[in-house]
Amino acid sequence: MALSDPGFLLLFAVIFAVWHLLGFLGAGRWRWLALLAANVAFYALGATPALWYSLAAATLAAWGLGLAMEASKSRALRRLALAAGLAVMLGFLIAFKYLGFFTGGLLEVGLAQPVGISFYTLQTVGYLIDVYRGRVRAQRHLGYFAASVSFFAILTSGPITRIEQLTAQLRDAAQRRSFDLDGASRGLVCFLFGLFEKRALADLLSSLCSIVASEPGMVLDTSLLIGCVLYSLNIYFDFAGYSNMALGLGRMLGIELEQNFRRPYFALTIRDFWSRWHLSLSHWLRDYVYIPLGGSRRGSARTLLNLLATFLVSGLWHGAGVCFLIWGGLHGLYQVAGRLTGPARERIWRRLGVSQQNPLLRLWKMAFTFALVTFAWLFFHVGTAGGDASTAFEIIRRIVTGFTLSPRAWLDGCALLELHPEEGIRLAALLAAAFGLDLLGRNSSPEDWVLARPALLRAVICWGLVAAVLLLGQEGQNFIYFAF
Repeated sequence: MALSDPGFLLLFAVIFAVWHLLGFLGAGRWRWLALLAANVAFYALGATPALWYSLAAATLAAWGLGLAMEASKSRALRRLALAAGLAVMLGFLIAFKYLGFFTGGLLEVGLAQPVGISFYTLQTVGYLIDVYRGRVRAQRHLGYFAASVSFFAILTSGPITRIEQLTAQLRDAAQRRSFDLDGASRGLVCFLFGLFEKRALADLLSSLCSIVASEPGMVLDTSLLIGCVLYSLNIYFDFAGYSNMALGLGRMLGIELEQNFRRPYFALTIRDFWSRWHLSLSHWLRDYVYIPLGGSRRGSARTLLNLLATFLVSGLWHGAGVCFLIWGGLHGLYQVAGRLTGPARERIWRRLGVSQQNPLLRLWKMAFTFALVTFAWLFFHVGTAGGDASTAFEIIRRIVTGFTLSPRAWLDGCALLELHPEEGIRLAALLAAAFGLDLLGRNSSPEDWVLARPALLRAVICWGLVAAVLLLGQEGQNFIYFAF
């Protein structure tokens, strides 16, 4: 079951009603139990059995070993407890996701990968490390802990929220009786925006560009280039759509989650891109990979190596395959090249008398950054489709050798992707609406901008989003990050 499914909307209506009824009746102390029951119902309607025991084992191990570490005064025993916890969390992840990759296909678990295993593994691993370091207190209430780890809105695709932050909000909710109309309104608009991004945009883009990675031999060279650009937009609206829906659902329950995206395709550099894209993962990698490796504290050369290593880990986290490693490695190399050439580039622009705030220069930087990101996404797309690196390199070869400025070739390339003129107009209008709302809300958020408008305009925008989903939405497809 996905957050965009009609069946889920009915389930959430029940969750919403029960959650707030408990507060109204003064029984907020049982909200954690209601949330845990909702999580169980959510997974029972769409999860494989493998999800249950791996999630249960990770939850119980993290909770019990966290308490053991806090209670122990022996550093050796604390290290042993941490090692045992990491063995459980990472053991499941390796068994289900990486065993075949690391053994060249000789060993396979033979079971479906639990949905969301990468996300709850990072949450529980981060929690155990923080307890070991003494940064957070171990959670004593198993119910609050389990409800936080298995929170239905975030487990399948994030954002990767710190467990102590969720449990703290659940404890606050236990004392809260009043209904927060403003928070619920912000949540509803945020959810509608995410649903619009997923159903009206991402699913349409997916139907147009999926053939690029799965059957590249069936389309023209120009189709491949167009498809690569469309996939860049597809993965953004797919993942940002999920994140906004999760953020909106949390707000309707009075739970604030981390913002995962901040207009990443308006970034001026790759470093800027990663300060806007999948922020919860970026923060996790910074805190638990980059800084422990030494961060930027051990000289320039070590900093660059740490950056490269961190992005390779990011690539491997996304998928067990060479394509994902190449994708991560490319972003690591982009970061290294950007840091090494940054001072020289700034000197060149100064000598040319071009201000860094020059609109044309900013537009060029934005376009160049998007091109670099799109090039890397090609490997990600092929890897997600089950292809290998040779397929990606063949696509690159065909794009480079077959590049042409002929309008006829571009029209034919669009036609083979079934991107006909009327479809192109529709897509352009939807993109303008999505990016327009994003830009209008750049000083706060799109939902805050909408709610600050007069009542009539608010209603037009919200009902417009609903109409776009109902009238223009494509057949529901799984979110891309469900695979991770």
